Amino acid sequence: MYEDLRTMDDFEFEERWVLLRVDINSTIVDGRIEDDERIRRHLITIRELVEEGARVAILAHQGRPGEDDFTTLEPHAKIMERELDEFEYVPDVFGPTAKEKIRSLDPGQVLLLENVRFYSEERMNRDPEWHARRHLVRNLAPLFDVFVNDAFAAAHRSNASLVGFTRRLPSCVGRVMEREIEVLETMVKNEMEDGVLVIGGSKVGDAIKVVRRALQMDNVLRVLLGGLVGNLFLWASGVDIGKPSRRILKEKGYTRYLDEARELLDEDDGKILLPRDVALNAGGERREVPVEELPADEPIHDIGSETIDLYREEIRRAGMIIANGPMGVYEERGFERGTYEVLETIASADGFSVIGGGHIIAAAKACGAYDGIDHVSTGGGAMLRLLAGERLPALDAVATCPFTG
Repeated sequence: MYEDLRTMDDFEFEERWVLLRVDINSTIVDGRIEDDERIRRHLITIRELVEEGARVAILAHQGRPGEDDFTTLEPHAKIMERELDEFEYVPDVFGPTAKEKIRSLDPGQVLLLENVRFYSEERMNRDPEWHARRHLVRNLAPLFDVFVNDAFAAAHRSNASLVGFTRRLPSCVGRVMEREIEVLETMVKNEMEDGVLVIGGSKVGDAIKVVRRALQMDNVLRVLLGGLVGNLFLWASGVDIGKPSRRILKEKGYTRYLDEARELLDEDDGKILLPRDVALNAGGERREVPVEELPADEPIHDIGSETIDLYREEIRRAGMIIANGPMGVYEERGFERGTYEVLETIASADGFSVIGGGHIIAAAKACGAYDGIDHVSTGGGAMLRLLAGERLPALDAVATCPFTG
């Protein structure tokens, strides 16, 4: 799908001004970054540009307006300045201060600009041509020679900082983006052998698309469902999951996917595996019941022991395993078991393993499975959409960039 994208190998960066878009959006608690995984991953691209003598300014975002983690990039800057010798953080996006700092960059220096989502038009999803006419792009583009997009985790969005610069500057993808495409397109191009998908978490809309594509692929053996995704499919299969679990799905607006889930189950020839038992949250205690004994007055918070054993068996015999989203509410004590045991099995399995999404990455680190995973994707939603065969706006924008290096 994206075999011909221009990469950093296609450009010379010595003494050139480079605008680099990264995704260092992180979990922030009490002003501190909980996990700096994304920041450290992008250091690969940043250091290569520095070594080649580029003058680098970085655009990034953090959170969304109205959310607790919508804040400045100062916490990110503190981590980056420990890793980079010639680094400066500027609390400005495209105002006079930012422009002055950009113009004064020397080769090998790095500048981190302020949270680009402080700029309201950044939060609009429009086509590249529309964004190219906005203030952000018109003000910054003349200051640079090359645009490098390394923000895979945001590649499914069509915001100004992701697509607009491709209409004003020669553009390519960075090393993080390049590696993500290389690994994930293996599945999209049907080159996976005996594949197993493990889909949990709460991104029901994206999960539906991936399941639909998996049913069309001969080399996908099984799709193992858990989390809110598994609960929705259980409900769609005719299981009364109980009022508390139904309420959670209704409050999130996921009932609109019930008909699609039913259609997929009708089309299924045995690939989709649903939980056979679940763990209920009975006043903070784990209570396991077979699905035949549902409904219950307690919410479903994890898959049960029989399901865990079944899923582990399927994972062990897979040639490739791709996982997104936890199997339950792993953050709560007693309900981490399904997520942890599935991840530990993925890490020790012989098949090539890929996980993606902030929650499952955090869980993999917490249970010690992280180092055993072959590829950890920086994106959750972007990964699911690429696996579903969808095109990603940020990649399309680079692919159709009218300028050469």
